[in-house]
Amino acid sequence: MLLDQTKIEKCWIDTLNLLKDLIDEESFKNYIEPIKFEIVGDSIILTTQNDIFKNIINNNYINAIRESLQKKVGFPIDVILKSEKSLTVDEAPKQPAPKPTRINKIDELSMPLNEEFCLDLFVIGPNNRFAAAAAEAVAKSPGKMYNPLFIYGDSGLGKTHLMQSIGNRLLEYRPEAKIFYSTAEYFTSLYVNAITEKKIDSFRKRLKSYDLFLLDDIQFLLGKNQTIQEFFHTFNTLFESKKQIVLTSDRPPKDLSLDERYTSRFEQGMFTEIKKPDYETRLAILQEKVKRENMSFTNDILEYLATIITDNIRKLQGALTNLMGRASLLNENITLEFAKDILSEYYNENQVIIDINRIQEITAQFYNVSIADMIGQSRTKDITLARQVAIYFARELTELSLPAIGKAFGGRDHTTALHSTRKIEEKLQTEPGFREQITKLSGLIVNKEMG
Repeated sequence: MLLDQTKIEKCWIDTLNLLKDLIDEESFKNYIEPIKFEIVGDSIILTTQNDIFKNIINNNYINAIRESLQKKVGFPIDVILKSEKSLTVDEAPKQPAPKPTRINKIDELSMPLNEEFCLDLFVIGPNNRFAAAAAEAVAKSPGKMYNPLFIYGDSGLGKTHLMQSIGNRLLEYRPEAKIFYSTAEYFTSLYVNAITEKKIDSFRKRLKSYDLFLLDDIQFLLGKNQTIQEFFHTFNTLFESKKQIVLTSDRPPKDLSLDERYTSRFEQGMFTEIKKPDYETRLAILQEKVKRENMSFTNDILEYLATIITDNIRKLQGALTNLMGRASLLNENITLEFAKDILSEYYNENQVIIDINRIQEITAQFYNVSIADMIGQSRTKDITLARQVAIYFARELTELSLPAIGKAFGGRDHTTALHSTRKIEEKLQTEPGFREQITKLSGLIVNKEMG
């Protein structure tokens, strides 16, 4: 059947607006906005700039695009993803093996779940371990424990990934489950449309039918009093029916400035925080993404990224795909120097990247010993002191764990690293002259012009 071009083009614009809500601004601008859209016969052709961008869209966004277009058009539609040119860098990602197809029910209310957001791909660390365990428990037994589940933390730390993972996991256990997922802003627009079109009773009836209710970034309901009241009407109905509710926010319930009767509802379930990931978790996140998308990056580049981007997982992963895209467009190999040049926007040019190598190098210079001796087995007084001081600074100035620090100093175990740290702390308490020495060395490590 020939497609109505005007109608389909409007559906594409609506899909773009939906994607703006689903993904971060940088990713939308880099990967979605440049897509060329055309209708050929009874198919929609989406053309990307090159194979790298095609691979990124295929891995992350194509399912949401197809679901949205089908929902808005009203019938199944063939969406074909193409690229204008082939890859031009050796590090090009291979096309990933096809995944088993999961049948997604088209739902006119819910935003689509991103299939890439699953618990198996959620990298667990000390910052999010409890939240991940609670998400797994909720997916296995919805409505029976941790209801509601309230996940909070700063932007870009994986709340949306974890929330959608619950929906995807539940569908593995119960393919027939009905799931509603929405951002707070999208929920507001649904409510306003229901009021405008005089379909509020139908809207409420539909919401009551879901087995799992996922609402992302609830803080954006603040100040929208009518929408808040409608949300809590839905909340109470679902809760009393033992349907699972999962909410995310950038702050804990008590800081939402809501009426006490509302926040007490949140607190009767389970609320858990996702904190900023430590260095090891950030590195693991990058390694997982590289493995999953068949990218080729040397470990020194991943370690560099994990060092300079500390507060936002979305930004961390975006830096990786940014490097791939830039390398393709510039026809460059991805080296550490290339990465530093391209990613200079992520940190102030005067900022010092304090890593284990810098600490070892400057400490060795300060005590006039070689790095090889300092990380080796020598136990002479001067070298032992230099080693203990360097380990102390590694503990104080980096996010490395004790086992990781021990490994960087000749494969020593964590007890040696802990002992060295304590020895230096004791000397700082008992030897004033030594404290001055450490203060001076600290200045050399943290100040760029002195390094």
